[in-house]
Amino acid sequence: MWKWFSKAFSQPCLESDVSTIRLVDDCIIIHRPNSDEPLRFWWDDIVEIQTYKIDLLIYDDICLAFQAAGWWHEISERDIGFSQLTKAMHDRFPSIDPQWYFTVMHPAFEPNQRTLWKGH
Repeated sequence: MWKWFSKAFSQPCLESDVSTIRLVDDCIIIHRPNSDEPLRFWWDDIVEIQTYKIDLLIYDDICLAFQAAGWWHEISERDIGFSQLTKAMHDRFPSIDPQWYFTVMHPAFEPNQRTLWKGH
């Protein structure tokens, strides 16, 4: 049983679950698996940024959620381009605590949802 469990959860995520994030000028472009059309939203349209964790049994997945143009756009740390997005987020919203990632990380396996930034 342990061999099956270990093998089943040895990969952090399935490749088909991973999105690709691109930053082009003032636009965030998300290429989702199984979708022909990329999702686009602009930095200037963001009205709120949240962070939280998802408990995946063996590890936590830290996520960001951006509210823009009436929709919430969720991005996982597993997504390609997540670190570039977080750097750009800090550049655009310097009031966000630089330690937000570590704050939401602990304690483990708790959602730790927080508002990182909210417009007026």
